[in-house]
Amino acid sequence: MFIFAVIIMVFIGCFGCAQRPGRIYKIAYPPSRASQVNASSMSDGQYESPYNMERPSGGQNNPQMDVGMDVGQVAAESDQGKLYVAGDEYHIGAGDILEVKIFQLLEPDREELLVCEVDRNGEIYLPLLNHVKAAGMTTEQLRKALVGSLGREFIREPKVNVSVKEYRSKAVMVMGRFKNPGEKYLKSDTSTLLDVIAMAGEISSGAAPDIEILRGEYDPSGTLGSNTKQLSVRREVVSVSELFGEEGRGQINPVIYAGDVVKIRSADEGYIYFSGEVVSPGEKSFRNPMTILQALSRVGGVTNIAAEKKCKIIRQQADGVEKEIIVNLKKIHEGKQENLLIARNDTIIVPADSVKKFFDGLNRLVKRGVMTGVDLTYSASSAMGLPSSQISQRGMY
Repeated sequence: MFIFAVIIMVFIGCFGCAQRPGRIYKIAYPPSRASQVNASSMSDGQYESPYNMERPSGGQNNPQMDVGMDVGQVAAESDQGKLYVAGDEYHIGAGDILEVKIFQLLEPDREELLVCEVDRNGEIYLPLLNHVKAAGMTTEQLRKALVGSLGREFIREPKVNVSVKEYRSKAVMVMGRFKNPGEKYLKSDTSTLLDVIAMAGEISSGAAPDIEILRGEYDPSGTLGSNTKQLSVRREVVSVSELFGEEGRGQINPVIYAGDVVKIRSADEGYIYFSGEVVSPGEKSFRNPMTILQALSRVGGVTNIAAEKKCKIIRQQADGVEKEIIVNLKKIHEGKQENLLIARNDTIIVPADSVKKFFDGLNRLVKRGVMTGVDLTYSASSAMGLPSSQISQRGMY
C-alpha cells in the first residue's frame, strides 16, 4: 500500500504540475482531428511566426491583456473622431481588402490566411466570428479585437496578424497635366500634396504654374462636385515653384484628405468669373478666346431684371492694376457696339436694374395674391361641403 502511494505521488509530481501548452479549448473542428494535435508544437516557445509583432511597447506583449479586448469595445474607441494630420496612421474603411492570418482557426497546427473585403457596412466576415466590424480601426486595433474575441471562446492565446492588402477606401482624384492622372488611394489617413503628386507621376510639360486643390469635391462613386458657388471657398491654389523650391519644401506642402481633387491645368487654360444677374453665377474654365456674348451663354444668359446697359468687365492689367470696362449688351445685340473679346481671369458683373427689379417684385406680389385668392375660393367651397362636380355644374356664385 505504501509503495502504491509513493508511485502516485511521484506520478503527480512529474506530470500533474506540468504547464499546459496553448491550444484550442472550444471545439472548432471535428474531435477526430483534434486528437491528432501535437501539443508540443503549439507552445509559444517553439512556434516562430510574424504574428503579434505589431504590438506597441510598454507591457503590451502579454497575451492575457489581448484576450480581454472585445471587437465592439475597440471599434467604439476607434470611432471617436479626431482631425488627422499628415502621417503614417491608417484607419480601415469600406472597400479596403485585408489579409488576416490566424493560427489554428479551423484546424490544429495550421495557419489560415483569409482575404477579406470590408463591405459597405464596415464589416468583414470571418469563420466562427461571423461579421466583425473593421472600419474606423487600425490594423493593430483590429488584431487586438480579434485576439480578444477568439481568446474568450475558441482559441487559447490566439496568434493573429492583420495587414492591408489593397488600399481602396480613401480615394482622391488627380486631374490635368500629370503623367498618370486618375483615381489614387491614400495609404494613410492623410497625405501631403507631394505624396499625391508622386503617385500621379511627374508634372507634364505645358502645365500651368499653379496646382489647384478642390476640397471634398470628389465622390468615389464616380462623380465630381459641380457647385461652382462653393469652389471659391473650397479651392486652394499652390504655386509649383514654391512647392518644389528648397525654401518652400516642408512649408508649402498642404495636407490632402480623402475626397479631394488635385488638378493642374494647361498653361493656356484659366478662369473667367461671373456675378450679379446671370442665371448661373460662379467660376467657369477659360481656354479658347471668346466674346462676351459667348461667355454669357455659358452661364445661361442674364436674368429678366439685369441692367444690360451697365454690364462691367473687371480686367487685371500687366502692371496689376484693375481696369473697368462698361459694356452695353443691348447695343451689342443690335450691332451698334463691338462684341468684345474676354481675357483670361476677367470678372463679368451684370448689375440689377432698379426699375425692372421693382416691377418684377410687384409682379410676384400680384401673382401671389391671385394664387391666394384661388386657394381661398377652393377652401370656401370645400367648407360648404360642395363637391367639385356640383361646383362645375352650378357655376361659381
